[in-house]
Amino acid sequence: MKNPYNYVGFAAIELNIGDKKVADANVKLAKKYGKKDATLLVEIARMYHEADAVAYAEDVKNAMKEALKVDPKSEAYFIFIGDTIAKTASTYNEIVRAVENYDNAIYCNPNSVIPYVKYSGLYKNINLEFSIKKMRECLELNPNSAVAQCELADCLYDAGKWTEACKAYEKYIENPSHFVQDEERYALLLMSCEKYEEAFKVAKGVVGRTESPNLIYRVMMHCKSALGDYFEAAKWAGELMKSKGVAKIIDIDHVTYGDILCALAKEDVDNADEYYAKAIEQYNNAIELNDKCESAYKAIANAYRAIGDYEKAIVVFDNYIELGFAKASDYHIYAGVLLNYANDLSKIDEVASDVIYDKAVDMATESVRRSNSPYAQERKALILYSKNNGKITEEVVRAFEMVVKLLDENNSSDADSYTMALSVIGDYYSNEGDNVKALAAYRRYVEFNPNNAKVNDKIASLLEE
Repeated sequence: MKNPYNYVGFAAIELNIGDKKVADANVKLAKKYGKKDATLLVEIARMYHEADAVAYAEDVKNAMKEALKVDPKSEAYFIFIGDTIAKTASTYNEIVRAVENYDNAIYCNPNSVIPYVKYSGLYKNINLEFSIKKMRECLELNPNSAVAQCELADCLYDAGKWTEACKAYEKYIENPSHFVQDEERYALLLMSCEKYEEAFKVAKGVVGRTESPNLIYRVMMHCKSALGDYFEAAKWAGELMKSKGVAKIIDIDHVTYGDILCALAKEDVDNADEYYAKAIEQYNNAIELNDKCESAYKAIANAYRAIGDYEKAIVVFDNYIELGFAKASDYHIYAGVLLNYANDLSKIDEVASDVIYDKAVDMATESVRRSNSPYAQERKALILYSKNNGKITEEVVRAFEMVVKLLDENNSSDADSYTMALSVIGDYYSNEGDNVKALAAYRRYVEFNPNNAKVNDKIASLLEE
């Protein structure tokens, strides 16, 4: 028996070359060999619609009318109507009209997967949770459908339900009907769920079969880095940088590679400078791709700091601040970099070191202003202390008094910060002869460290005066 659907295919070819007469003849043959077939009639309507919806509108209308007459509950009939509306749907009402037709198709054939998937794919832009619910209903009826499994996994992924999406993809990947791209997404999901061993295994299985090797190498690099295997991470980072594919190399790829190289520098101290130099190169590559890559500026400054090149670290930090990226914590770190540099510089050039100390104070002040943090204020106090060669001046003690004030305001229980500040304050006022303030500071000190013999002796001595 001749296959009527073949004649629909022949008709489509003839319409594409503009021979409507021959196309209509093939349609007649299709109807002859496919009597009482509503799905065939809908396919004829779809064929005319796709060729030219305007020119062949009457042919579409007639075919659909025949289909409905043959089977008023034709699933294909409602799917086609839904498709035609969905194709140009741009408003909520249009989308609802399309999904209503897919819902009618489901009503006509509850065991059919396609209308569920079409419903979900269109409606998830409006109500993702409802699309997830719809696909769960579909899978209850069709538990082995690869298309339904994939759509549910995609919906869960889009909803940010990564753990559930992982489970859905795991089940889908077991289905032999899945694609390589599905394995790629599964690897990404596993990585997002911090299942690094599993993600690496899946990603490695995709190598050599994917059109996006750089995407897979990125997953492998991140997974090995997260597992602390920096040597292997560097290997896959190198492959990523050499690879080509649909996914492009982005700034964060270079930053991650640089971070891995910095980690290797800490593990391999003998070759640390070489690793840091390579890391700096990667961070610069990131900045070339994106001159506003915040993490690259911070990372490169830290790399320069690690090799003791404070001058270059300062230049990078200044650029970072000028770009407007800096947060309170960044000013705090920068103040520490400047403090270390000023301490080193003070041994050879006191005037130049004072300039750096002053800049460090400015950065610490900005950190305090932005955060109201006692630790930012503590750093400021220590900078002033260092600038004064370890002498407790009035400026230094005022800074430490502010540390205590901020610790109190933050309801802190940090004994170390309290005792350091109170010791300096007590010593200052004791030397100034202000026994009342000295006693107050020392007595508060022993609240945090009651067994400090030296401070207890100071209290006893002051009480005797």
